[in-house]
Amino acid sequence: MSSNLQPSTPPHHPNFGVHRLGIDTKDAQRGEMKFSSVDEPPNGWILMTRVPGEPIDLSPLTDDDKFHLATQLADYVTNWRRSVPPQNFAGNISFHQTGCRPDIEIPGSNTTHEMQFLIRGMLGEELHCQDGIASIAEYYKQRIQNKIKTLETNETFTPNRDLIQSLESFIQQDLTAIRALNTKNDSFVFTHYDLSPRNILVSGQPPQITGIVDFEFSGFFPPLDEILNDCIANNGDWPKDMYETYLKRLECNGIPTPLEGIKKDHWEQMALLEELVEKIAPWWLPGEFQGEKLKQRLKEIKSRATEILKYLGSP
Repeated sequence: MSSNLQPSTPPHHPNFGVHRLGIDTKDAQRGEMKFSSVDEPPNGWILMTRVPGEPIDLSPLTDDDKFHLATQLADYVTNWRRSVPPQNFAGNISFHQTGCRPDIEIPGSNTTHEMQFLIRGMLGEELHCQDGIASIAEYYKQRIQNKIKTLETNETFTPNRDLIQSLESFIQQDLTAIRALNTKNDSFVFTHYDLSPRNILVSGQPPQITGIVDFEFSGFFPPLDEILNDCIANNGDWPKDMYETYLKRLECNGIPTPLEGIKKDHWEQMALLEELVEKIAPWWLPGEFQGEKLKQRLKEIKSRATEILKYLGSP
């Protein structure tokens, strides 16, 4: 999925529209395939556009190229923050389920049809929940509990299962005491959740951003999550000087970052908490690690998780 919103677009709340779509096509082997029918209940569709450009190749970029691309990317993120209204719940967007009150309602082309959506769970972490996550503290509680389930059920992480008791104690005794989580009236902003160079399309000389792709994990998340994901899960994807330019531009656009707008102790707590979630049961294991290499990697992440728990826990 691609985004070709122009950063220069004045801040506004978007006007959404929904249209029913019927498509018939012919397949040489299977004959006619019917994707949808106007007589059937409305279904969800994702309409994707193909935009010019290739993923950013960092190696040939000059300092000026890096500056301009980082600035453009920050303007895209700013445009999302200003144009897409924040929501009361955290998570990915899913189609409305019967029996639940929708979180988002988008009017259709007539008064009898509208699209209804829920904000629930996290696709990338296989986190499913019936109720909406309405606070940042609850968001981290749910994610840690979900990782504990992975520890309990995935044989890869058997050597690290003695972390479970410490994690459960942390949830019960320490999590809600973390100052960075003691916020009121939490709201959640639109977040791409994977703003890596591989997902930014550019073309021309000097290079211009022509599109942003891979919205698979996007949704509404705490305001810091986009940056936390850059610095924890995607650490090293961007050159340091280029990423600092990006953060400076966000600050100029009124979005707080660790450079200035976020207090140092607040950022450190949130970064450690995010790293803890990532270290409990990393999705990328076993991957290329097998045998003794896997044992060593598990030992390292367990040690780091224990260290973070001690730092964030009660004195």
